[in-house]
Amino acid sequence: MNEKRENIVIGAILLTFASGYAYMTTQLPTRDMPNTVGVDFMPWVFCIFLASMSVLLIVSGIVRRPSDGDAPRPTRVHLTRSQIRGAVILFAIFVVYIALIDVVGFLLVTPPAMFALMYLEGVRRYSRMAVIAIVSTLVIYGLFRYVFEVSIPGIAFL
Repeated sequence: MNEKRENIVIGAILLTFASGYAYMTTQLPTRDMPNTVGVDFMPWVFCIFLASMSVLLIVSGIVRRPSDGDAPRPTRVHLTRSQIRGAVILFAIFVVYIALIDVVGFLLVTPPAMFALMYLEGVRRYSRMAVIAIVSTLVIYGLFRYVFEVSIPGIAFL
């Protein structure tokens, strides 16, 4: 399959996904709090962005003309053991994070998860990593708790 056809097919698949996501967004409950955005605000932003990018991908697949200098692309991606190990560790971090967030709470689980993700990405300035993990967790918690008025479990067992 050439690149033009790939863009059209992938764009159509993503547009179908965006349509399904839009349908699920319409099923969200309404929120009657004055001067606040509804629970469906961010899903609609994501849906519109995904649909727009999908349409652009389809249009680029239709409009783009292959140039003579287009080199054939390799059909297989060769992954190293360290890349596979990194993907498995990343998946494990997310599984553990999701499993522990309701048991332990957002404030206690998020900083170690963020620290681990930064370490996995290759950052090795530990004091800076700790400060970033803790401060960004507190900022995110404060935004959701006090600005968006969404209750998330800070520390679940308290």
